[in-house]
Amino acid sequence: LSAMRAHGTSVDVQGHACLALFSLSCNHAENKSRIVGKGGLALVLSAMRAHETSADVQGHACWALLSLSVNHAENKSRIVGEGGLALVLSAMRAHEANARVQEYACATLSSLGAYHAENQSRIGDAGGVAQVLSAMRAHETSAGVQEHACSALWSLSSNHAENQSRVVDEGGVAQVL
Repeated sequence: LSAMRAHGTSVDVQGHACLALFSLSCNHAENKSRIVGKGGLALVLSAMRAHETSADVQGHACWALLSLSVNHAENKSRIVGEGGLALVLSAMRAHEANARVQEYACATLSSLGAYHAENQSRIGDAGGVAQVLSAMRAHETSAGVQEHACSALWSLSSNHAENQSRVVDEGGVAQVL
């Protein structure tokens, strides 16, 4: 985290630091809590704000948010509550042509919504369903985008009638088929 603080303007440091946070938090609940507790979430979100035009930073930051949120309800709430949802959706809009950003962002939305009714609602209300479907349409030949987008649609619509309607109304059934 010191490197992220000291080199906030460096695209390379921010991107690689996000990858390091991904690896350190992957399948490690204690590290997820430690990283967020020591300001890691704020630094990842800051990197996304500072480097909006860098697909690498956006993609790697989404990957870090994914890892910090998987199976961690408190981190899911904090990520969305501290602006992470808006930043993920912004990354998707800014880098629509980048399959990697779309894939990682869809995976992150899937994790943030999984088994978290409040986040499902917030993601749906913020246009997350439409953004996921847009990624699917833009990257029909990318198995990674399709896989993680389908996962996001499952996560966002599971036991959530409003998001189920959004998926159907916005052409999601045709995209999944």
